[in-house]
Amino acid sequence: MKFLKRTFVASSILLSTFSFAEGRLRSDLYEDGAPEFNGIEIPTLKFNKLSEVIGDNRVDADVYLGQYLIFDDNIYKSGSNKVSDEIHATVVGASIMFSEEDLYDVTLSTQFRNLDYHVADSDEFFYDLDLTGNFKINEMLKTGFSVGLNQADESEGPGEEASSLTQYASAYLDITPTEQFGLYLSVKGTDLDNKVTADKSDDYISHELSAMPYLKFETGKIGLRYTYGQKNFDRDLQSDALWNEYAIVFEKQLSEKISLDGEFGYHMRTYKSKSSASRADGDNSWQGFVGALGVNYDMTEKLSLNARYAHTIGDGSTTSNYVRADRISLGAVYTPITELKLKAGTYMEKSMESNGEDYDMYGASLSATYSLNEYFALGASYSLEKKDSAFVNDDYINNVITIGVSASF
Repeated sequence: MKFLKRTFVASSILLSTFSFAEGRLRSDLYEDGAPEFNGIEIPTLKFNKLSEVIGDNRVDADVYLGQYLIFDDNIYKSGSNKVSDEIHATVVGASIMFSEEDLYDVTLSTQFRNLDYHVADSDEFFYDLDLTGNFKINEMLKTGFSVGLNQADESEGPGEEASSLTQYASAYLDITPTEQFGLYLSVKGTDLDNKVTADKSDDYISHELSAMPYLKFETGKIGLRYTYGQKNFDRDLQSDALWNEYAIVFEKQLSEKISLDGEFGYHMRTYKSKSSASRADGDNSWQGFVGALGVNYDMTEKLSLNARYAHTIGDGSTTSNYVRADRISLGAVYTPITELKLKAGTYMEKSMESNGEDYDMYGASLSATYSLNEYFALGASYSLEKKDSAFVNDDYINNVITIGVSASF
């Protein structure tokens, strides 16, 4: 299914995520307060287009439309089957939020994306719907929820169709009996119906439970999180999974301009084949250490920098699991004038697998968004991705250029 390989598409699953810093759920349809496509921000000025105050309640809404032209020199990310293409993309979205300061906010967001491939002669369609709410019950209790779906369809002629439908739900409780101590509880569930071809599907249902007691300080927080999860597939030759994760999570404001966040944990995963007789490895397991450390530096009011390092090391009972993976990423956001936003990023990833599939990956991206006026904006982006693999024909280089115009109301 090609839309799983074309990573420039805005999203495959838009789960709402919990922000440890904010203590609330937020929709991933918005990045840094505005939706994006291929790194190009659609400057809706989130919830600034329509605003009404009714008593103590506030209603905010926005609607946006984007038209983009994409030049991709390797749409399949292949070293042996390199195909260049021109893609026309249309993005349409809307959000509405109901809120009362410090008491509640409920946001309904939706987005449509359609991609038309010229050379591949195929179409891809994505639809996302997300409803997220946060509520302050009293000084000691906050709660929230998120429900939504993601639909992805691809058409490449008669008999060449694929689709996936992801439905998800999550909820949390944030209990703070004292000013220094809190307990965060959450539950998440995902149901994926993935139709790869007319006679083949990879459907699964997963759920995850998490508990995190944490301490609050004047300049940060630190918590100990435990997570239990399961993933169950419908089809044979797939391996159901069960995992237990333990992690220390923290954030620290080092100074007025510099903040630090990180996560260090131990993960245990067990995979159980639904048809062991047809698999050489049968049931297997994996356990290892996972860590990540990030730094954010607001150098000036116009320039912010960030860096992040992630590390995974572990071992499994078979020859089909990761042994070690390292990733370093750097980013910058620069707003020289109010109308112009520039973004840049780069990363390097090195992975060593026990089955010999070692690889190095490198990437870089640049983007610019210029607001012509309150309603219209121009945007452009460039991304480079390079993979060096120990496997023959698994190396590739991919260059993607995107230009477009957006309107918001």
